Amino acid sequence: MLENAETARTALARGEASLVWRKVVCDTQTPVGAALKLFVAERGDFLLESVEGGEVRGRYSLLGLDPDLVFRATGNSAEINHAWQADRTAFTPCDGGSLEELRALAQACRIDVPAELPPALACLVGYFGYETIGLVEKLPRAPQSPNELPDMLFVRPTLVLIFDGLSDELFCIAPLWAEGADPDRAVERAGERIDNALRQLVNAAPVEAPVAELPDMALTPTMADGQYRDMVLRAKDYIEAGDIFQVVLAQRFTCPFPLPPMALYRALRRVNPSPFLYFLDLPGFAVVGSSPEILVRVRDG
Repeated sequence: MLENAETARTALARGEASLVWRKVVCDTQTPVGAALKLFVAERGDFLLESVEGGEVRGRYSLLGLDPDLVFRATGNSAEINHAWQADRTAFTPCDGGSLEELRALAQACRIDVPAELPPALACLVGYFGYETIGLVEKLPRAPQSPNELPDMLFVRPTLVLIFDGLSDELFCIAPLWAEGADPDRAVERAGERIDNALRQLVNAAPVEAPVAELPDMALTPTMADGQYRDMVLRAKDYIEAGDIFQVVLAQRFTCPFPLPPMALYRALRRVNPSPFLYFLDLPGFAVVGSSPEILVRVRDG
């Protein structure tokens, strides 16, 4: 049964966003297993997991699939692609600044989540790079990385799967946006997306990365010898002068990695489980991480 269908039709007719979903028992699937079955490489799919205290799995894990919209920005120049599924190059410049446009997009993607659904539902997911701080504080911008990645990037999934590890239930949720679509057809297509994903979970075999013996890979630093040490000494001088309240010093190391990005994520979650595990697979690059803490959390607005 497709939950919330009639309410969604009414909301869409009023020009409001809504959700439809199916809830199924899911005691034989795992979030990683589902990702291996459902993810399409470089499409913008994501996986968010949690391990509390390095020992206990968090209650909810999220998969986001097949985005229909991608927002990205570098510096104060933003652009958006409303046709991501058809043309991944169809970005158009935004009129406002990066944060202004992102706030407007986040507001447009707000949906009242029914009480029956887990609170972990997310309809806009992405990252902020370190350079984003330059939009709120007057700081010199670092030279452009040779990777040429956006300072920030967010995707809007057309399907969100929430695994409830406590109840062994899976919520397969389709957000619906009031963007001129016929309400009946929009709900029908959302139900088709949900049914297709559930069939793939049952019938598809996980797409496993090939087993490979990786050689000892030498890490190549991006800084010259002594440059990182000089940064540390300079930071200590700032501390002694009382002119700094927080500093995070880092440098990037590079090495070839012949396997798919998901293989790196799976290895990371085994050797370094944490409360905030994340994997975002994008064209040309992936964001993979395992963090012990959250930087900021906002609840109820």
